[in-house]
Amino acid sequence: MGMRTILSLMLVAVAFVVTGYAMWEEHQLDPRSGMTGIAPTADQYRQRVTPKDPLLSLQYLKTLRESNFKAFGMDEEMASATARRARQIEDRHGEHLAALLAAVSDVDALIASFCGQTEGMRPRYGALRFLVEEVGDSRKLINLRRASELERQEWSLIAPIDGVYTELELNEDRKEDATLMAFAAILAGEERKVLEGTSPWGRNLLSGSWSWGEVQQEHRGIAEVVMDYAATMHVAVELVTRDGGMCGGVEAAPAGDAGRGCCAIVAPSPAPNRT
Repeated sequence: MGMRTILSLMLVAVAFVVTGYAMWEEHQLDPRSGMTGIAPTADQYRQRVTPKDPLLSLQYLKTLRESNFKAFGMDEEMASATARRARQIEDRHGEHLAALLAAVSDVDALIASFCGQTEGMRPRYGALRFLVEEVGDSRKLINLRRASELERQEWSLIAPIDGVYTELELNEDRKEDATLMAFAAILAGEERKVLEGTSPWGRNLLSGSWSWGEVQQEHRGIAEVVMDYAATMHVAVELVTRDGGMCGGVEAAPAGDAGRGCCAIVAPSPAPNRT
């Protein structure tokens, strides 16, 4: 047997060994994900690389308002002031807000926005669709005293609310005040800066700084707008997630909390063929 033949056989043997090892490794389970080394599907990939929302289990209860506002990233003073604002909204507009929520014509849209049935749209973001209106170039809380109906606002149909949520909340380097900064960006109409990662929503030295102080400097009065929205949103979600509320208990709200809020809200009959 010549040297050339021997070398050829050795190369074939090496190829078999390498191929066999690759096939074996491909089918080994990843101890972290429980999946094989085979290329994951899109859904599996998202499950492996997308962090969970740390506020996913947030409970919208009257007794937890201030602690929830702190979880959004507000400091002690701002959280306390927002909780007081929520009490005022409850006292002055609670019954009217309950009636508006119960009378919404597009029940599916309301449930998708307020009930937290999916991880893709949390109530703190979904409520923006109904509670914030766009007047000219500015966005602000709807006037509860004058409102005769609640409907999804047109601006929210094209605004990248989901994109801002994903970019800031589902991030391995999520900031503690991510929700506060996200509210400010959406209410100021600055979603593009968030998605591009530019100052004051920057997240590294190259793209720019991350600063609530700079947000307030660039957008005078934005803190008040954020507080108005957060307070009203919290009261509204309390109403729809309580016993007898429209969400039917899909959001975490212990039955023992029934009766602590301001107002009863009767769930309308389910829309036919809702999926």
